[in-house]
Amino acid sequence: RSLAFFLSDLSSGKIVSVPRDAALGLQRLQDRMTGQDTTEIPREDLEAGVKALAYVTSVRRAERVRAAKFNPLFINLPLFDVGPWQPALQRFSTWFVGLPLAVLMLGLVLVTLTLGIRNDWAIRSEFAGILRIETLLTFGLIAPFLKIIHEFGHVVAATAVGVRVRMAALSLIAFYPLPSVDCSEADVTANRAGRVAISLAGIFTDFLVGMVAFVVWHLVEGDAARGVAGQVVVFSTLNSLLFNANPLMKLDGYYAAVDLIGQRSLYTRASQRFGELARKLVSLGADGAVPRGLGGWSVAGYGAATLVYRLTVSFAILSAILPQFLGLGLVLGAWGAYAMFLSPLLADPVPKPASTVSKRRLWLGRGGFLALALVIVALVPLPFTLVLPLRLDDAGYYAVSVKATGYVAGPARRAGLAKAGDPLLTLANPETERRSLILTLERREAELLIESTQSVGLAEAQLAQERLRSVTAQIAVLATEQGGLSVAMGADGYFIAAPGLARGTYLSAGDTVGFAYPLTGPSRLIGAFPERWVDEYQTHVPAGEVRLGRRYVPVSNEDLGLTDGAVTDPKTGLRSINLTVRLGVPPVELVGQDAQIRLHFGNRPIWDHLVFWAKGKLAAFRDAQIVDRETRIEQTN
Repeated sequence: RSLAFFLSDLSSGKIVSVPRDAALGLQRLQDRMTGQDTTEIPREDLEAGVKALAYVTSVRRAERVRAAKFNPLFINLPLFDVGPWQPALQRFSTWFVGLPLAVLMLGLVLVTLTLGIRNDWAIRSEFAGILRIETLLTFGLIAPFLKIIHEFGHVVAATAVGVRVRMAALSLIAFYPLPSVDCSEADVTANRAGRVAISLAGIFTDFLVGMVAFVVWHLVEGDAARGVAGQVVVFSTLNSLLFNANPLMKLDGYYAAVDLIGQRSLYTRASQRFGELARKLVSLGADGAVPRGLGGWSVAGYGAATLVYRLTVSFAILSAILPQFLGLGLVLGAWGAYAMFLSPLLADPVPKPASTVSKRRLWLGRGGFLALALVIVALVPLPFTLVLPLRLDDAGYYAVSVKATGYVAGPARRAGLAKAGDPLLTLANPETERRSLILTLERREAELLIESTQSVGLAEAQLAQERLRSVTAQIAVLATEQGGLSVAMGADGYFIAAPGLARGTYLSAGDTVGFAYPLTGPSRLIGAFPERWVDEYQTHVPAGEVRLGRRYVPVSNEDLGLTDGAVTDPKTGLRSINLTVRLGVPPVELVGQDAQIRLHFGNRPIWDHLVFWAKGKLAAFRDAQIVDRETRIEQTN
């Protein structure tokens, strides 16, 4: 089992990795100088120790003489030394990091699960608007304060395990302020468990803050307060999952993982192995090296995975914000790409051994890979697909509505199975009752008039008969209206009452009171079909499959249809048309179940995919501009 050796330079604060022989030689020198070892030091140990000291001295001299290149997007401003403040936290950190923290986390987890299950995780609505301008501005204001709490978690954990925290600093990343603390002394003073605890402390703190904000989101009232609490939940949890806790990013999760597996320099070695493999391919075998064995390929694969993950996340964020904010999304996307990929080139370059490959061969290899990439993009086909969420057509096909106007007289039927004719809801209408009483009296009056006119004359008798027929017709119409005050199940099925049907609620004719899902027959589902895909739908007959959990149900083109009329999303400006899907599954089986449809439009070259994506982003940019301008006009008025 290999061990890692580190040397701490108290003068500069640097911690450097040294080979085993150098570490042993330095230890022998230190023991000899302190009198703990009086034996003669072997020449090889002495040379190794002196070389290590010479290396540290050269690093120290270089730090004084050579200033690092200025990088305007990565600026670190030291603030104060945290060490003198740690004794005040010693008692609290020793007590808190243990059973109290475990009890607190367990309690918050139980409360969070209870609240989430009770309201069907309504917090998901906050995640849907994560890239709105209001959300991003709020995050920009609260993120530095959340980062202070995050760093305080590192300080508490370091204090609990006896590690001195060095300097607190303010890092300006792309001119955005983020606080940080230096816990690097843990590399030489803490054991593995202590280092893992310090690394994970920030992640635990983020989730702790997120769960507290989750509870607050359920307790406070008002859109502003709930919006801030919801955004704290989103960014405390999402940031930790995608970045901070992810071992593919060189952040807290990575440092905890490499300490657990005993591979402290994994990121550096992975970058080197992957870079050597890339140079081997680009130089056509004249430079670089191929990984050896399973371990070498695993390390190189990890290096490739880190690069792919960063590119994927960057592309996802970039493609989402490009059309937003009247062109500002394009500026933010370009700025982020520069900060992540181009700005590090301003830093001091890592010395690399001179390549022995001729420039001609190197450029030949690069040109070959570029040509191969172009051929792949132009010729290799990929499935042209569209994935849409589906839902049962509750708005029209399965809706149960009232036929008359009235007030809710009693509770609606509870959700569950119902037979045809079972009562679902009863309404009351005082005006209808008053008219019924009046018409009853008028009919009695007409009957009495007929009796009294039989001995008077034919004309008077005919008028009385006509009045009775008129009153009887009005009573029949009123009886139909009164019948509409009672809502019954049309066929055997599963009924779910609509929300907000409290006693006394006023309902107009046609209002929805619930949803009835038959026990047999095909289902009717609908989904928002993007308008820009209509041409593809009309020119290429699509086939599809609907995913229901782990089950996939194929659908043919005859089971698909587009309705007339486009609907515009008020938030994004994107226009869509209702896609109707007839599925050979009873509707009752789909109640409460998520469904998705994947439409296949054949296979197209990668180039067609890129062109279609670019056109979509351009259309989304124009739609977003229209929405932003309309919003500004409404706010101005």
